[in-house]
Amino acid sequence: MKLRNFHRLLGLFLFLFILNASLSGVFRANAKWWYWKDRPAKKEAAFLAPPTVDFEEAFKIYQSRFPEGQILQIELKSLLGKPVYLFQTDRPQAKYVLMSAASGEILSPIGLELAIQIARSFVNKSDALALSENLPSFKARKANEPRPVFRIVFRDTLKTEIFVDQETAQPILILDRGRRFGLWIVKL
Repeated sequence: MKLRNFHRLLGLFLFLFILNASLSGVFRANAKWWYWKDRPAKKEAAFLAPPTVDFEEAFKIYQSRFPEGQILQIELKSLLGKPVYLFQTDRPQAKYVLMSAASGEILSPIGLELAIQIARSFVNKSDALALSENLPSFKARKANEPRPVFRIVFRDTLKTEIFVDQETAQPILILDRGRRFGLWIVKL
């Protein structure tokens, strides 16, 4: 191979590399304006009423229901406008336990109907449900371990797909056309 041919191939390779880097950089820098939509729409801070079940009572309910597990962390959250406690435990079979802060009822693992209500908060109310399925071990993009989730797909123009964790009732992955394109750009 002559030096001239090597120089041409090297120049072509570098040209393609620089073109790819600059185009993907422009797409990433302008993602919010072109294709990455904030979902759900940013809301005002929700008012969280004081829980009916206080922390001490929540601990007692948890210990009576799960005597073998140690509590690592407890968090007061809002789930569809209602206060709930999220316990993180050292139990291998269920790391998280969700408890209603109003009644003390254990909510986790959540059912499909509640997962659909959570997912509906990310789409228009008029969008039809296309598919809902149970995935016992789904590994999200940045997750360390697989989690049991519900996959919920809607028939909207953006083909929204939401993965709701069965134990924490949190959406762990939201995909639509813009987000899929953005993740493809990241891979470039």
